[in-house]
Amino acid sequence: MQLLMSQMIKSVLSSIDIARDKALGQGLSAVEVNHIELCIEIIKEAAEEINKEIEDLPAMKEFFE
Repeated sequence: MQLLMSQMIKSVLSSIDIARDKALGQGLSAVEVNHIELCIEIIKEAAEEINKEIEDLPAMKEFFE
């Protein structure tokens, strides 16, 4: 479970730059670009928090049994 969750987070983070580049290629306004950058920051921060929780999964083993 820990490995699967870690791989999912890595997949999301590696796709952010691709998605950002595709979005910016659409001729967006400055406001839209700022919104995209804010969303990316939020995603990265959430991924960091989730990664910390994923690292703690082995300590929670007893709750999964």
